[in-house]
Amino acid sequence: DLETETDLSTLRVFDAGVGDGTVLTRVMREMRRRFPTIPAYVVGKEISLEGHRGKVLLLYFWSTSCAPCVASMPKMKESYEALSKYQDFAMVSLSGDANEPTVQKFVNEQKLTWPQVRIGEDSKIAAAYSVTGYPSYVLIGRDGKILCTGASRLDAALREALEITDNKSN
Repeated sequence: DLETETDLSTLRVFDAGVGDGTVLTRVMREMRRRFPTIPAYVVGKEISLEGHRGKVLLLYFWSTSCAPCVASMPKMKESYEALSKYQDFAMVSLSGDANEPTVQKFVNEQKLTWPQVRIGEDSKIAAAYSVTGYPSYVLIGRDGKILCTGASRLDAALREALEITDNKSN
């Protein structure tokens, strides 16, 4: 029975647009608005960073085989929930896992609600951002320029980029 075999706790997204990520960006935004607690896992589509131009974009490179990545996921969830209220903020997690079902299972179990993309072990995007290990963070400004890499200055760079003036830590 298809109805009982289908896992409705994770939405799989396919972009049938022109390849520039605009349709996917709109779909993801609408999905997040309508289903804020359902994990979304992007499948079969390259996400264009151009689709996030004008936003502060956090790229989070991780892997399910990385113990610090797995341990930090509750904090990443908390941070995303706090920062997603800013219309000009976006976050995409990029998994270096070789196995798609492993990532999907983890995303589903952890109820991760921001876009997750499996880039694999030998990713050109990871190389382009000089990612040599996990976890790695790349914060990109509204103008497309890298504001920060690594965790040590991430909080301060996020606060500055999003003009956050309260004293709460994210």
